Amino acid sequence: MNRLILQIGNWMFLGMILVFWPSSKTEFSPVPLTTANLPVIFSSELTPFECTPNFYQVIRSNGMLVRYNALDLAGGWEVINRFGYRVDALAYNPVDNFMYAIRFSDDHLLRIGQDGNFQDLGSLDLPNLFYHVGEFDPQGRYYIKGIGKDASDELAAYRIDMVNETIDLISTSEVFKPGDWSYNYADDHLYGVDRDTLYRLNPITGNIDKRAITGILDYDLPSFFGSAMSAANGTLFVYNQGSGNIYRIEPESSEAILVSRSLGEGIFSDGASCPFADAPLPLVVAKQDAVST
Repeated sequence: MNRLILQIGNWMFLGMILVFWPSSKTEFSPVPLTTANLPVIFSSELTPFECTPNFYQVIRSNGMLVRYNALDLAGGWEVINRFGYRVDALAYNPVDNFMYAIRFSDDHLLRIGQDGNFQDLGSLDLPNLFYHVGEFDPQGRYYIKGIGKDASDELAAYRIDMVNETIDLISTSEVFKPGDWSYNYADDHLYGVDRDTLYRLNPITGNIDKRAITGILDYDLPSFFGSAMSAANGTLFVYNQGSGNIYRIEPESSEAILVSRSLGEGIFSDGASCPFADAPLPLVVAKQDAVST
C-alpha cells in the first residue's frame, strides 16, 4: 500500500501521522487551499441539501445539528446529527448545496450532507483563533472570522475560495464581534449583529459601516445573536442564543421585529439556510406581550 504524504502549509500528513511546525501569526499571507486533496477522516457518500425554506443550526458543546421547519417553528427542531464536539461557522454553499463548518477546537473544515453525514477535510492551517462566524457568497467563497487574544486578531477575517483553492486575509477597518454574519445578496455585503448594533462589512475592501438597531427587547441585549441568515430579498434574520428569540431586521431601516419567541436556548449556536429559498422564518410578528421577562 502506498503511504500518503501530503503537505498543507505547516501541516504534513505522513500516512496516519500528523506533523506540525509553527509559524508567526502576524505574517499571514494568502496561501493555497487544496480541499480536493485534504485527508478525509470521516468518509461517506454525501447527499447535497435541497434548497428549501428551512433554518439549520449547530448548537451546544456536542455540536448538535438541527433543522427547523419554517411552517412549524413552534414544533421545535429535528435533530439531524451530533458531531460529538463543538462546531461553528456553519454556512450553506449555494454552488454545491453542501453546508460547511469549522471544528471549534481547531480549524478543521467539515463538509456536511443533508442527512448529517460529514467529511472532515482537515486543517485549514490558519492562525490559531476560535473560528465561530461563517458565510458563503454566490460564487462559493467562504468568509470566516474568529476570536483572538489581541487587536490584530480581531481585525482579521478570511475569504476561502473553494473553487480557485485560495485563502485571503481581509483586514477590517475596525474591531467588531458579531455572533454570526450573513451575506446579503441584494448589496453583496456581510451583515452581523452585536447587541444593538448592526454591522455591514464590505468583503472586498474590509470597510465596516454600523448603525443602531431599534426594537430588540431589553433582556436580549446582553446575549449573543449567535445565528444569522438572509432571505433572497435582503431581509436579515438573527437568533438570540440566550432567549431563543428570532428577529427580522430590515437593513435599510435597522428596525428589529420579533418573529418567533422562545424556541429554547441555543448556546454556542450558529445558523445557516439556503439563500435562494423563500424566507426560512415567518414574516408575521410574534406577540411580544406574551413574552416573559
